[in-house]
Amino acid sequence: MFGIEFTAVNPKVRNWMSFLLKPEDMEYLVGASLNEVIETIRAKAKKESIETGDIREIEQILKNAIVQYIHSGLNFLVGKPADFLQTWLEVYRIENLKTIARALITGKPVDFLYKIKDKDWLTMDSVKDVRSFDEYLEFLRRTDYYTIAQKAFPRIVEEKNTFFWEIALDNQYAHLLKKAAQKLSRPSRDAVKRLLFFSMEASRFQWIFRMRFQYGLSVEETITFIPNVYKSLSKRGYAELLESESPAAFFEKLHQRGIIEEMVTDASSFEKLMNDAIVKRTHRYLGGIPFQFGIFLSFIILKSMDVRKYIILLEGKRAGVDRAILEKLLI
Repeated sequence: MFGIEFTAVNPKVRNWMSFLLKPEDMEYLVGASLNEVIETIRAKAKKESIETGDIREIEQILKNAIVQYIHSGLNFLVGKPADFLQTWLEVYRIENLKTIARALITGKPVDFLYKIKDKDWLTMDSVKDVRSFDEYLEFLRRTDYYTIAQKAFPRIVEEKNTFFWEIALDNQYAHLLKKAAQKLSRPSRDAVKRLLFFSMEASRFQWIFRMRFQYGLSVEETITFIPNVYKSLSKRGYAELLESESPAAFFEKLHQRGIIEEMVTDASSFEKLMNDAIVKRTHRYLGGIPFQFGIFLSFIILKSMDVRKYIILLEGKRAGVDRAILEKLLI
């Protein structure tokens, strides 16, 4: 769909795909030792050069590799798809903003930030002297996040919780990404909607569940904090979902509206079902010839899932977590 010059990209991305985790890999890793997990990660590494045995360093390398892969896309995508990737990279800067706030709440130093680009304004060095939310607010003064911070920081300080700061950041990012997606060609826009937006909205449904049934927020408060950005449900359908009187009713309404294909009974089962649905959707694009934007999106989404699994395995093996518990965490 991008023209003949992009057909050569297919083998490149498919080569990346060969380094993703397979079911048989997971079966082996759950029962493997910590050193065996590290060796498997090294063997599966493509862009990641992993020479260290330090778990924290390995985790940081794995996380930054996702950003590197997106940057690689800028080497062979042009025009609106490239612009979309630049907007997509902003999510990792937002994760950095969340990390800094969490560090201020816990009193622990920031030990990792995604490296967005060489001369980015948000780096480990640039925030090393930020030790309070007043200093953090001043640091953000000339950025697009200052107004959000002004509103959110007093509540963070009062409640000792970054929840509403993170939601506000996600809302702004969702609007930016949706606006960027509207400029794509129809096939690319469809891929973004079916893959990336679906995975992001799955996360938002999990936020809603927590806000209603764990934080005890009202329907009105939840709508305010988590607006219906992606609109997979009508405005009324969204409101009815939030009005669910119990977790069971919440999941039943998601099932009735086709968001989930089978009934679940708890948040853990819901997360697994949504992750399985995301993986299933990537399969639609993996056979595309010539190159499709959806192939690239599929890889980044699957790679991000792998990084999460690797980190759970590393931390679990180091802590001696029981295999049965580890399997539940790896949903």
